[in-house]
Amino acid sequence: MTIIKKKNIKECDKRDVSFIGINLPKEEASFLYLFCLAKGITKTLVLRELIHSWVVEKQKDYTKDSLIDIIAKNIYKVYLSLPPQKKNFMYFRNKLRQEFELKEIEQSIVDAIIKSVSDEKEKNKQSTIE
Repeated sequence: MTIIKKKNIKECDKRDVSFIGINLPKEEASFLYLFCLAKGITKTLVLRELIHSWVVEKQKDYTKDSLIDIIAKNIYKVYLSLPPQKKNFMYFRNKLRQEFELKEIEQSIVDAIIKSVSDEKEKNKQSTIE
């Protein structure tokens, strides 16, 4: 028998959500738990509202495409920093794809990032020729 916790009402279909773990200092986690108990709401609701506000604010400055470009440039820098004996671009792209799949990133976004990394490589190749 549960005395203080109310039964959670499923707000959305599990296929439409992703679980994101978070580590908080114990004092903050404790306050969050107490607040939620006192107000009769879930921690997920509190955090979802905070994250939603953050996403809306960040979307004013960044688009999905601009973030993909930033990620691709960062990934290409990693590729350039590899020792010459490990610079096999096809192998690098496959390992990159595996990493993204482990993080459960949408396939269309993975494809866009990998295409952007390949474009970055081509652009770099063209600039070294000229």
